[in-house]
Amino acid sequence: MDTAPPPSSLVKLIVNVVRDVYEKFREVARRRHITETEALHQALAIYTFIDETLQNGEQFLIADRKDQLRLVFFDRIGQEAPPSRARTIIEALKEVRGARRWRT
Repeated sequence: MDTAPPPSSLVKLIVNVVRDVYEKFREVARRRHITETEALHQALAIYTFIDETLQNGEQFLIADRKDQLRLVFFDRIGQEAPPSRARTIIEALKEVRGARRWRT
């Protein structure tokens, strides 16, 4: 009879990153008072959420402190994004309300 324990749900991941990226990552973990391992878990969860959302044809908007919305291009990380026209949250909501899929 085999008495081996069930395989762990944990996987060891070994990666090489550029030092300045690692320093920024470490600073985020420190600022959030979490371990680097927990920060990596969160980062991977966020990355997969972004990827799944983009695969569904959806987009991300970010609102700045002046309530201006900007489209976020995650597929261009590390590259200059194409110019986009900033919109206020009110303008964006009016645009969404006018879209066919949001009409009742």
